[in-house]
Amino acid sequence: MHRARSTLLLALLAVALMAGSAVPANASVIGPPTSVASAKPSSPSGIADATAAHASATTLRRAVRKLLTRYLADYGDRLSKAELARMRFLAKDADRQLGIVETRTATTERLARSGAPRAAVYRSAKAAELAFTKAQESSVTTLDEVQPMLQSKLGLLEALSAKGDLDDQMARYDALGAQIRKVSAAYAP
Repeated sequence: MHRARSTLLLALLAVALMAGSAVPANASVIGPPTSVASAKPSSPSGIADATAAHASATTLRRAVRKLLTRYLADYGDRLSKAELARMRFLAKDADRQLGIVETRTATTERLARSGAPRAAVYRSAKAAELAFTKAQESSVTTLDEVQPMLQSKLGLLEALSAKGDLDDQMARYDALGAQIRKVSAAYAP
């Protein structure tokens, strides 16, 4: 009889906790209380969004690195030493900026997958968003600097091809930004 009563009491307590009921006054609480927003588990769609954002950041970084390396190989001999040095610096800076975005999205994905508190995932997603905004602003500034440098050195077909590459990369930047903002929204308090 005593064992059945204990089992029933544990079952009722488990049901009450799963239903989100308050902890009874006589129950002991271990650790600090958490807010309702941070106690909610990560949603599968939020985890999927974080995974997609990280994958896109990694893909974009590789694509930009490959494109800039190809441009330096194809057109580097047309540049002065000073222009070539500046292009190499800008390529390294673009990779560095996108590396930060990649790292921030990886952290956000890891936190989401591990079931970290929503507030922690949200802060990480906002940090990724900030890093992305800086990288995107830097890329626009770089393009403004590079365009006049290369414009006179490219033939018509090369310029059209470069314009297509630019449009493609900017669309990828926009898509990544939307993905990162979606993660932030999924974990917003």
